[in-house]
Amino acid sequence: MQSVEMSSKKKNGLGRGLGALIPTGNSLEDGRRVKNIPISALVASRMQPRTEFSPEALNDLSASIREHGVLQPILVRPHPDGIRYEIIAGERRFRASSKANLESIPCLVVDFSDEKALPVALVENLQREDLNPIEEAKGFLRLAEDQGYTQEQIAKVVGKDRATVANVMRLLKLPESVQEMVADSTLSMGHARALLAVKIPALIEELAYVVAKEGMSVRDVESLAQKTVQEGPEKKRAVVKTPKVEAAAEREIRRQLERRFGTKVDLNRSGDKGTITIHFSSTAQLNELLGFLKISI
Repeated sequence: MQSVEMSSKKKNGLGRGLGALIPTGNSLEDGRRVKNIPISALVASRMQPRTEFSPEALNDLSASIREHGVLQPILVRPHPDGIRYEIIAGERRFRASSKANLESIPCLVVDFSDEKALPVALVENLQREDLNPIEEAKGFLRLAEDQGYTQEQIAKVVGKDRATVANVMRLLKLPESVQEMVADSTLSMGHARALLAVKIPALIEELAYVVAKEGMSVRDVESLAQKTVQEGPEKKRAVVKTPKVEAAAEREIRRQLERRFGTKVDLNRSGDKGTITIHFSSTAQLNELLGFLKISI
Protein backbone atom coordinates (compact mmCIF):
# COMPACT_ATOMS: atom_id res chain seq x y z
CA MET A 1 0.00 0.00 0.00
CA GLN A 2 1.36 3.41 -0.90
CA SER A 3 2.09 5.87 1.87
CA VAL A 4 -0.50 8.59 2.31
CA GLU A 5 2.09 11.20 3.30
CA MET A 6 1.24 13.20 0.20
CA SER A 7 0.85 16.89 -0.31
CA SER A 8 -2.65 18.28 -0.64
CA LYS A 9 -4.62 21.47 -0.39
CA LYS A 10 -6.06 22.40 2.99
CA LYS A 11 -9.64 21.17 3.18
CA ASN A 12 -12.43 23.62 3.94
CA GLY A 13 -13.17 23.58 7.65
CA LEU A 14 -10.39 21.06 8.32
CA GLY A 15 -8.41 23.30 10.64
CA ARG A 16 -11.51 23.87 12.78
CA GLY A 17 -12.22 20.19 13.29
CA LEU A 18 -15.46 18.27 12.73
CA GLY A 19 -17.58 21.00 14.29
CA ALA A 20 -17.02 23.11 11.20
CA LEU A 21 -18.57 20.37 9.04
CA ILE A 22 -21.69 19.44 11.01
CA PRO A 23 -24.57 21.88 11.55
CA THR A 24 -25.80 22.31 15.12
CA GLY A 25 -29.35 22.71 16.35
CA ASN A 26 -32.51 21.88 14.46
CA SER A 27 -32.26 24.34 11.60
CA LEU A 28 -29.80 25.36 8.90
CA GLU A 29 -28.80 28.80 7.75
CA ASP A 30 -31.24 28.64 4.84
CA GLY A 31 -34.16 27.94 7.18
CA ARG A 32 -34.57 24.20 6.60
CA ARG A 33 -35.39 22.14 9.68
CA VAL A 34 -35.53 18.53 10.72
CA LYS A 35 -38.33 16.82 8.82
CA ASN A 36 -39.78 13.34 8.55
CA ILE A 37 -38.83 11.53 5.34
CA PRO A 38 -40.35 8.21 4.17
CA ILE A 39 -38.09 5.20 4.67
CA SER A 40 -38.64 4.33 1.01
CA ALA A 41 -37.08 7.64 -0.03
CA LEU A 42 -33.79 6.99 1.81
CA VAL A 43 -30.79 5.18 0.34
CA ALA A 44 -27.53 4.06 1.96
CA SER A 45 -24.47 6.10 1.10
CA ARG A 46 -21.64 4.75 -1.02
CA MET A 47 -19.42 6.71 1.40
CA GLN A 48 -20.51 4.68 4.42
CA PRO A 49 -17.27 3.40 6.02
CA ARG A 50 -19.09 0.74 7.99
CA THR A 51 -19.72 -2.63 6.33
CA GLU A 52 -20.60 -4.86 9.30
CA PHE A 53 -23.84 -4.33 11.24
CA SER A 54 -24.34 -6.62 14.25
CA PRO A 55 -27.72 -8.37 13.85
CA GLU A 56 -28.13 -8.54 17.62
CA ALA A 57 -27.43 -4.82 18.07
CA LEU A 58 -29.82 -3.97 15.23
CA ASN A 59 -32.56 -6.02 16.87
CA ASP A 60 -31.99 -4.26 20.19
CA LEU A 61 -32.11 -0.83 18.55
CA SER A 62 -35.18 -1.80 16.55
CA ALA A 63 -36.99 -2.84 19.75
CA SER A 64 -36.04 0.49 21.35
CA ILE A 65 -37.29 2.42 18.32
CA ARG A 66 -40.62 0.58 18.39
CA GLU A 67 -40.98 1.65 22.02
CA HIS A 68 -39.58 5.18 21.98
CA GLY A 69 -39.23 6.20 18.33
CA VAL A 70 -36.10 7.66 16.70
CA LEU A 71 -34.76 10.13 19.25
CA GLN A 72 -31.94 11.57 17.13
CA PRO A 73 -32.44 12.60 13.49
CA ILE A 74 -30.19 11.05 10.87
CA LEU A 75 -28.13 13.25 8.57
CA VAL A 76 -28.97 13.10 4.85
CA ARG A 77 -28.31 14.97 1.64
CA PRO A 78 -30.34 15.19 -1.58
CA HIS A 79 -29.74 12.27 -3.95
CA PRO A 80 -28.58 13.11 -7.49
CA ASP A 81 -31.91 11.77 -8.83
CA GLY A 82 -33.68 14.73 -7.20
CA ILE A 83 -36.24 12.45 -5.55
CA ARG A 84 -34.53 10.44 -2.84
CA TYR A 85 -32.08 11.29 -0.05
CA GLU A 86 -28.67 9.74 0.62
CA ILE A 87 -27.76 8.92 4.22
CA ILE A 88 -24.57 10.57 5.46
CA ALA A 89 -24.74 9.55 9.12
CA GLY A 90 -27.23 7.28 10.86
CA GLU A 91 -27.51 4.20 8.63
CA ARG A 92 -27.83 1.92 11.67
CA ARG A 93 -30.83 3.93 12.89
CA PHE A 94 -32.25 3.77 9.36
CA ARG A 95 -31.88 -0.02 9.20
CA ALA A 96 -33.34 -0.51 12.67
CA SER A 97 -36.27 1.79 11.83
CA SER A 98 -36.97 -0.18 8.68
CA LYS A 99 -36.86 -3.39 10.72
CA ALA A 100 -39.31 -1.81 13.17
CA ASN A 101 -41.66 -1.14 10.21
CA LEU A 102 -41.63 2.64 10.59
CA GLU A 103 -42.95 4.51 7.56
CA SER A 104 -40.77 7.58 8.06
CA ILE A 105 -37.96 8.88 10.28
CA PRO A 106 -36.71 12.36 11.27
CA CYS A 107 -33.88 13.63 9.07
CA LEU A 108 -31.72 16.73 8.95
CA VAL A 109 -31.18 17.56 5.28
CA VAL A 110 -27.87 19.19 4.36
CA ASP A 111 -26.26 20.03 1.05
CA PHE A 112 -22.88 18.37 1.60
CA SER A 113 -20.29 17.69 -1.07
CA ASP A 114 -18.38 14.40 -1.05
CA GLU A 115 -15.50 16.30 0.53
CA LYS A 116 -17.62 17.01 3.61
CA ALA A 117 -19.79 13.89 3.60
CA LEU A 118 -16.99 11.31 3.90
CA PRO A 119 -15.27 12.72 7.01
CA VAL A 120 -18.63 13.31 8.71
CA ALA A 121 -19.72 9.71 8.05
CA LEU A 122 -16.37 8.40 9.26
CA VAL A 123 -16.23 10.44 12.45
CA GLU A 124 -19.87 9.78 13.32
CA ASN A 125 -19.12 6.06 13.35
CA LEU A 126 -15.85 6.53 15.24
CA GLN A 127 -17.54 8.56 17.95
CA ARG A 128 -20.11 5.81 18.40
CA GLU A 129 -17.37 3.15 18.34
CA ASP A 130 -19.28 1.48 15.51
CA LEU A 131 -16.31 0.71 13.26
CA ASN A 132 -14.00 -2.28 13.54
CA PRO A 133 -10.27 -1.52 12.97
CA ILE A 134 -10.34 -2.62 9.32
CA GLU A 135 -13.35 -0.43 8.49
CA GLU A 136 -11.57 2.42 10.25
CA ALA A 137 -8.40 1.83 8.24
CA LYS A 138 -10.31 1.74 4.95
CA GLY A 139 -12.09 4.97 5.90
CA PHE A 140 -8.75 6.67 6.51
CA LEU A 141 -7.42 5.33 3.22
CA ARG A 142 -10.39 6.77 1.34
CA LEU A 143 -9.75 10.19 2.85
CA ALA A 144 -6.14 9.89 1.70
CA GLU A 145 -6.68 8.51 -1.79
CA ASP A 146 -9.99 10.13 -2.77
CA GLN A 147 -9.48 13.54 -1.20
CA GLY A 148 -5.73 13.85 -0.74
CA TYR A 149 -5.68 14.13 3.03
CA THR A 150 -2.33 13.64 4.74
CA GLN A 151 -2.12 11.57 7.90
CA GLU A 152 -1.88 14.78 9.93
CA GLN A 153 -5.10 16.07 8.36
CA ILE A 154 -6.89 12.77 8.94
CA ALA A 155 -5.78 12.84 12.58
CA LYS A 156 -7.12 16.39 12.94
CA VAL A 157 -10.54 15.49 11.55
CA VAL A 158 -11.05 12.27 13.50
CA GLY A 159 -9.55 13.51 16.78
CA LYS A 160 -6.67 11.04 16.97
CA ASP A 161 -2.91 11.51 16.91
CA ARG A 162 -0.98 10.88 13.69
CA ALA A 163 0.79 7.78 15.05
CA THR A 164 -2.57 6.12 15.77
CA VAL A 165 -3.80 6.89 12.25
CA ALA A 166 -0.58 5.45 10.77
CA ASN A 167 -0.83 2.28 12.87
CA VAL A 168 -4.46 1.70 11.92
CA MET A 169 -3.71 2.15 8.22
CA ARG A 170 -0.86 -0.37 8.43
CA LEU A 171 -3.48 -3.06 9.08
CA LEU A 172 -4.37 -2.91 5.38
CA LYS A 173 -0.97 -4.49 4.63
CA LEU A 174 -2.24 -7.72 6.21
CA PRO A 175 -3.51 -10.54 3.98
CA GLU A 176 -7.25 -10.39 3.34
CA SER A 177 -8.00 -13.43 5.52
CA VAL A 178 -6.14 -11.91 8.47
CA GLN A 179 -7.96 -8.60 7.97
CA GLU A 180 -11.20 -10.56 8.31
CA MET A 181 -9.96 -12.04 11.59
CA VAL A 182 -9.27 -8.52 12.90
CA ALA A 183 -12.66 -7.30 11.64
CA ASP A 184 -14.57 -10.00 13.51
CA SER A 185 -12.38 -9.69 16.65
CA THR A 186 -10.77 -13.10 16.27
CA LEU A 187 -7.51 -11.15 16.46
CA SER A 188 -6.97 -7.83 18.21
CA MET A 189 -5.27 -4.86 16.61
CA GLY A 190 -2.29 -5.52 18.88
CA HIS A 191 -1.98 -9.09 17.60
CA ALA A 192 -2.24 -7.90 14.01
CA ARG A 193 0.40 -5.20 14.41
CA ALA A 194 2.81 -7.74 15.90
CA LEU A 195 2.26 -10.12 12.96
CA LEU A 196 3.09 -7.36 10.45
CA ALA A 197 6.73 -7.71 11.47
CA VAL A 198 6.85 -11.08 9.66
CA LYS A 199 6.24 -9.38 6.28
CA ILE A 200 5.53 -12.64 4.37
CA PRO A 201 1.76 -12.81 3.65
CA ALA A 202 1.44 -16.61 3.54
CA LEU A 203 3.36 -16.98 6.79
CA ILE A 204 1.34 -14.23 8.46
CA GLU A 205 -1.82 -16.19 7.59
CA GLU A 206 -0.44 -19.39 9.10
CA LEU A 207 0.78 -17.69 12.26
CA ALA A 208 -2.52 -15.79 12.62
CA TYR A 209 -4.42 -19.07 12.80
CA VAL A 210 -2.04 -20.42 15.46
CA VAL A 211 -2.35 -17.20 17.48
CA ALA A 212 -6.17 -17.35 17.41
CA LYS A 213 -6.34 -21.07 18.15
CA GLU A 214 -3.90 -20.92 21.07
CA GLY A 215 -5.31 -17.68 22.52
CA MET A 216 -1.86 -16.13 22.64
CA SER A 217 -1.25 -12.76 24.27
CA VAL A 218 0.05 -9.79 22.30
CA ARG A 219 3.42 -10.12 24.03
CA ASP A 220 3.60 -13.79 23.04
CA VAL A 221 2.83 -12.87 19.43
CA GLU A 222 5.54 -10.20 19.46
CA SER A 223 8.04 -12.81 20.65
CA LEU A 224 6.83 -15.33 18.05
CA ALA A 225 7.09 -12.78 15.25
CA GLN A 226 10.56 -11.69 16.34
CA LYS A 227 11.74 -15.31 16.53
CA THR A 228 10.27 -16.05 13.10
CA VAL A 229 12.08 -13.10 11.57
CA GLN A 230 15.37 -14.09 13.20
CA GLU A 231 15.20 -17.79 12.31
CA GLY A 232 13.77 -17.32 8.85
CA PRO A 233 10.41 -18.48 7.49
CA GLU A 234 11.40 -22.02 6.49
CA LYS A 235 11.69 -23.18 10.09
CA LYS A 236 8.10 -22.14 10.72
CA ARG A 237 6.58 -23.96 7.74
CA ALA A 238 5.44 -26.82 9.98
CA VAL A 239 2.24 -24.85 10.57
CA VAL A 240 -0.36 -26.62 8.42
CA LYS A 241 -2.63 -24.67 6.11
CA THR A 242 -5.75 -26.82 6.27
CA PRO A 243 -7.01 -25.56 9.66
CA LYS A 244 -6.65 -21.97 8.47
CA VAL A 245 -8.86 -22.65 5.46
CA GLU A 246 -11.41 -24.38 7.68
CA ALA A 247 -11.42 -21.45 10.11
CA ALA A 248 -12.13 -19.02 7.27
CA ALA A 249 -14.98 -21.25 6.06
CA GLU A 250 -16.45 -21.40 9.55
CA ARG A 251 -16.42 -17.60 9.83
CA GLU A 252 -18.32 -17.38 6.54
CA ILE A 253 -20.85 -19.99 7.71
CA ARG A 254 -21.40 -18.01 10.92
CA ARG A 255 -21.92 -14.77 8.99
CA GLN A 256 -24.41 -16.43 6.64
CA LEU A 257 -26.36 -17.80 9.62
CA GLU A 258 -26.39 -14.37 11.28
CA ARG A 259 -27.77 -12.80 8.14
CA ARG A 260 -30.38 -15.54 7.85
CA PHE A 261 -31.59 -15.33 11.46
CA GLY A 262 -30.98 -11.62 12.02
CA THR A 263 -29.15 -12.19 15.30
CA LYS A 264 -25.78 -13.24 16.71
CA VAL A 265 -24.74 -16.84 16.05
CA ASP A 266 -21.83 -18.82 17.55
CA LEU A 267 -20.34 -21.76 15.67
CA ASN A 268 -18.02 -24.12 17.52
CA ARG A 269 -16.57 -27.02 15.59
CA SER A 270 -14.22 -29.84 16.49
CA GLY A 271 -13.59 -32.24 13.63
CA ASP A 272 -16.92 -33.40 12.24
CA LYS A 273 -18.87 -32.40 15.37
CA GLY A 274 -19.82 -29.09 16.91
CA THR A 275 -22.56 -26.78 18.10
CA ILE A 276 -24.48 -23.81 16.72
CA THR A 277 -25.79 -21.28 19.27
CA ILE A 278 -28.44 -18.76 18.18
CA HIS A 279 -28.75 -15.76 20.51
CA PHE A 280 -31.90 -13.74 21.20
CA SER A 281 -32.37 -10.59 23.28
CA SER A 282 -36.12 -10.55 23.90
CA THR A 283 -39.20 -12.76 23.98
CA ALA A 284 -40.37 -11.11 20.78
CA GLN A 285 -37.14 -12.03 19.04
CA LEU A 286 -37.33 -15.60 20.36
CA ASN A 287 -40.86 -15.92 18.96
CA GLU A 288 -39.60 -14.51 15.68
CA LEU A 289 -36.87 -17.15 15.55
CA LEU A 290 -39.29 -19.94 16.43
CA GLY A 291 -41.60 -18.82 13.66
CA PHE A 292 -38.71 -18.76 11.22
CA LEU A 293 -37.79 -22.33 12.25
CA LYS A 294 -41.48 -23.35 12.07
CA ILE A 295 -41.52 -24.36 15.73
CA SER A 296 -44.74 -23.86 17.67
CA ILE A 297 -45.08 -24.03 21.46
